[in-house]
Amino acid sequence: MNGEVVAALEGIRSWRARRRREAYDELVDLLVMQGTRAPEAIPAAGGLIEVVADTGQADRSAACQVLSMIAIGDEEYWLTEAVDIGALRAEVARQAGLSVEDLEREQEAWVEAAGDEEERAAREHRALFADVEEDREQLAVDLAAYDAVRAGVPVYLEALTGPETAVRLYAAHLLSWFPEESARIVPALTRVIAGDPDPIVAATACVAAALCAPRRGEPDRALVAALATRLDSENLAERWSALIGSAIAGAPVDTEELARCRDEAAGRVPHWPFLDGDIGAMAGLAYDAVISRQSDSSRSSSVTSAGDSP
Repeated sequence: MNGEVVAALEGIRSWRARRRREAYDELVDLLVMQGTRAPEAIPAAGGLIEVVADTGQADRSAACQVLSMIAIGDEEYWLTEAVDIGALRAEVARQAGLSVEDLEREQEAWVEAAGDEEERAAREHRALFADVEEDREQLAVDLAAYDAVRAGVPVYLEALTGPETAVRLYAAHLLSWFPEESARIVPALTRVIAGDPDPIVAATACVAAALCAPRRGEPDRALVAALATRLDSENLAERWSALIGSAIAGAPVDTEELARCRDEAAGRVPHWPFLDGDIGAMAGLAYDAVISRQSDSSRSSSVTSAGDSP
């Protein structure tokens, strides 16, 4: 790691609160740039995980937030594009076996495959300033940074049970991004939904568990049951988060209520960590997911019915 990163990692353990805040800001600036991760983010993740694990350390919630940024980069992109980490792994492995000439030919084919002239011009502009070898290396660095953060999952799970509200909240948010660990993450977040006394922690867990849960097959019954206990909460953020979580998890939901949340949620919910507190935007993504599933189901039914016809 370079000297600036080392100094910032030392700074987050300072006894002075102002120095700790400055150090966390420095780490974000040094390690996460326009959604991509610097190579130093890979070893730096270990130091941040150690902070989360140290119950005597101040600002552990800030460490969780920086780890989340290292893992996924741009959260809005990750959510709107529904990033598939398995597909990303396969693509990194595939590109590793290609020559630079192969990568350049693929880029040319990508430009040619544009759907219209406007899109073609945009792709040509992107290709003009791109370096296919650097792009391949960056993709591998981003995946390695993600995996460096994923290594701390046992620590984040332990943090869910601690006394500090902010740590539980941001640990739950951080656990959203590791579906490959869903077998142990989803049950832990389900327990948070069912029992955490803080409404924003519970609200965060509602969305986090749904994002982490498998998207294929039947919804997790225990998760759906836990989400249902929060659907009639007096806390609006909690109630809407349970609705959003239910929609993402694949449970039946009131789409009109989900659309109201999308259209009427005003401003940003303090301390709600997804999309900088924009619960309406998150409801919009959940609504789109429900409509997409309904459309897929209708097409599947139509194909089956046609196949059954004499």
